[in-house]
Amino acid sequence: MPLIPAQLIVDKDTLSLRLDRDVHERLKQYAAFIQSPKDYVIGQALRRLFDKDHEFTEWLKTHEPATSAAGPPENAAGEDRSARLRVRARTPPLSSERSA
Repeated sequence: MPLIPAQLIVDKDTLSLRLDRDVHERLKQYAAFIQSPKDYVIGQALRRLFDKDHEFTEWLKTHEPATSAAGPPENAAGEDRSARLRVRARTPPLSSERSA
């Protein structure tokens, strides 16, 4: 039996986000307080939020998961790119394109 357990391998996604300065400062302070990286603090805070919000838990029962392997791609702002493309596809052609 090994003296050190094997490290857990967890799939992770990279996010880019903006926070109010005061929230970011608190995040840095809390991360220093528990001697952990900011991404760990954010992940644990979100897990706690998801677990404690009973209304959200009920809502999840009637909605599909937010992420799926076949789901539409998202841009950096988290918007569904395929939805934006559909909107562009409905735009009427320019007058010069109609006459051609």
